[in-house]
Amino acid sequence: MGPKIASKDLEEYCNRLICSWRNKYGEKLYEQCSQLTGALINDLKPIFKGRLYGEDKVAGHDYNFIYLFLILAKALEDIILLVTLTKDKNWHDDHTKAENIWQVLWDAKERLDVFGSHCLDKDLFDDLYGQLKELEIFFYDCFGKGLYMSPVMLIKKADCNICGKNLKACDHIPGNLYHGKCCKEMVKDFEFLTADIVESPHDMRCRIWPWNFTDDMHFTARIMNLNTLDRFIDE
Repeated sequence: MGPKIASKDLEEYCNRLICSWRNKYGEKLYEQCSQLTGALINDLKPIFKGRLYGEDKVAGHDYNFIYLFLILAKALEDIILLVTLTKDKNWHDDHTKAENIWQVLWDAKERLDVFGSHCLDKDLFDDLYGQLKELEIFFYDCFGKGLYMSPVMLIKKADCNICGKNLKACDHIPGNLYHGKCCKEMVKDFEFLTADIVESPHDMRCRIWPWNFTDDMHFTARIMNLNTLDRFIDE
């Protein structure tokens, strides 16, 4: 059975759905927004995972395109989730909800960054990114800039997830797309040294929240995340 969307129609299909999403979002029709992004993800994932367009160089361009629109669609789902979670004006008084919103906020921002870094036309999400920035500032106003966990590790061996070779010895560049696959460092051997408390972390999701301290000043906090931004594609 062939793909639901022919390769020649791919760009028109994606742009049409995203344009429709933007219009519905402006009208505050959030449930319809969720339906649109859900349809986009459900339609593109089988093509992407099943390699229905083939494996040649031209098809590789299609898979890069699909990957980026899958990431964008998930970012737009995150934004609708944030709208839902912040509907209650007093949401920041709920500690569990505040932590969840902070997580989704940075998921959405990083996914928009992935799309933007490979797209010359940033008008599609500039307004949305501005809204995310406003939410981030609101957090700082409520809870301060905060402190964060940052792991210190000695990487002894790391391979390329594209070709499987040592990352320093191959031609692939981390962050670049190859047939719809984002080049990443696959750590094979490392030594965990320590987890530092810092003001400017690599991962903002590893925030230390004051309500997670015990009476004897022990606390629980996330140390790191493991490439969760595109994991939904394989689910």
